[in-house]
Amino acid sequence: MATSRPTVGWICRATTSILMPALLQRVLELHKAGHYDASSLRQIVYGSKPTRPPVIRDWHATFGGEIMQIYGLTESTGGWLSFLRHVDHLRAFAGEPQLLASCGKPALHVDLSIRDADGRLLPTSEVGELWAFADTNIAGYLNRPQENAEL
Repeated sequence: MATSRPTVGWICRATTSILMPALLQRVLELHKAGHYDASSLRQIVYGSKPTRPPVIRDWHATFGGEIMQIYGLTESTGGWLSFLRHVDHLRAFAGEPQLLASCGKPALHVDLSIRDADGRLLPTSEVGELWAFADTNIAGYLNRPQENAEL
């Protein structure tokens, strides 16, 4: 005899999770549709690519709790380069919506700057390339001399 699955789906009762934007939106959709009970979540960390501000606002309106965005890259072995903290999210919800498009403030061990194609530092509000300096950045790629010469 087959066992039936509950209509709400499996429930893990997690209180904290790290989700990429697509999963953040999917968990939100499944919860709202009654297919997944994610009401136990009290803290969410998201990252890996930009997250649309309406999704972030909808998550907060649905679950409340703490929200933090992380920005990092594989080549920085220490992980995260910057954080958009919960207090920054609260400021965004209270009238500074541009903060939801930010990658936050650099981590303590990181120096971030925006530079042009020639490596010159750009003034605030200019569009350019993000340069990250950190003790945790890799020195080069194994057996890839051409790529290492470009670093």
